[in-house]
Amino acid sequence: CKVLVVSPDGVLGTIAFAALPGKKKGTYLVEDTAVAVFPVPSAIPGLLAPRDKKERLPPSLLVLGDLRYD
Repeated sequence: CKVLVVSPDGVLGTIAFAALPGKKKGTYLVEDTAVAVFPVPSAIPGLLAPRDKKERLPPSLLVLGDLRYD
């Protein structure tokens, strides 16, 4: 599995990297590769370090849609 790790600075933090164009017309980058955005670059090595099986969390998914910030 390919993973694109992005640590944007300043205004680049407002870009939805996963929504960038994919390899094929009409697709998104997130359809071709996993995208991880890290706001603190110094945290990347610790987050990507291998973990023992007993330390790993089970897979999870958070999906949000049609959010209203009124």
